[in-house]
Amino acid sequence: MYYNFDEVIDRRGTDSVKWDGMKNVWGRSDLTAMWVADMDFRTPPFVIDALRRRLEHEVLGYTSACEGWDTTICRWLQKRHQWEIRPEWLMFVPGIVRAQAFALLCFTRPGDKVLVTTPVYHPFFLITERLKREVVRSPLDLRDGHYHIDFDRLRRDVQGCRAFILCNPHNPGGRVWTVDELHQIADICKESGTLVISDEIHADLTLPPYKHHPFASINEAAASNSITFMAPSKTFNMPAFKVPLPSCPMTLCANASKPLWRRANFAEGIFLLTSGAKRLSNMARSGWNRCWPIFKAISTLPRLT
Repeated sequence: MYYNFDEVIDRRGTDSVKWDGMKNVWGRSDLTAMWVADMDFRTPPFVIDALRRRLEHEVLGYTSACEGWDTTICRWLQKRHQWEIRPEWLMFVPGIVRAQAFALLCFTRPGDKVLVTTPVYHPFFLITERLKREVVRSPLDLRDGHYHIDFDRLRRDVQGCRAFILCNPHNPGGRVWTVDELHQIADICKESGTLVISDEIHADLTLPPYKHHPFASINEAAASNSITFMAPSKTFNMPAFKVPLPSCPMTLCANASKPLWRRANFAEGIFLLTSGAKRLSNMARSGWNRCWPIFKAISTLPRLT
């Protein structure tokens, strides 16, 4: 399958946030739009094809998840990240930012402290503050062009925090956290009683020789004290479709937390676009992964890993 990465696509006039919304934010419309993390490449043909096939039915009613949508995700995570999960851990939430707000509502209360490592994706602050939680900032250290965690500072800053919103891989720093770094985060947060909410939306875009490690796959301390959110939106350039892949590999879910999380599920009847999940997965293996040459070329650019 051929992809034309040199094609220039004019997205103006399509209600594109980063192009049509530029003037409202920056006061000008003649800038190069690099302030929103979506790509100006075409969404992969296997995604568009699956959507067209579903839309040919012409009835967009309430829809259940198709058979195999959850096992498809499990296979993807096992193959790509060697993370063994169970289908019952998965729950749909329409958008990762909303999912984070949802988690904070479930597991924290107004006035609780929530840790973030700065600089970081700005909705981490906005969500927390709008929900009347207190943001605790733990700055990353910039050394030799890369961000690093000061674990002595993190251990101090996390005290008294009910939750830590982890960006894994880190946005905007571009850091792919190592197994050792994630181990330390897991142990520190377990000791302090701080729930880790791990945003892993960029998991499939890491470049060699770096490898993404799902936080909950690191050790028992991580698996028993975390919620992980993933989505295909960055990988396949489809953020207009709210289809994140959250999971709850939490021992503590067996207690009071899991019933609360499950009762708050509001995904009933909105699985229209999962009806092509199996087809998307099969086509992704044969299609998008052939974009490897462009990934390899990009990996030679500075400060992207």
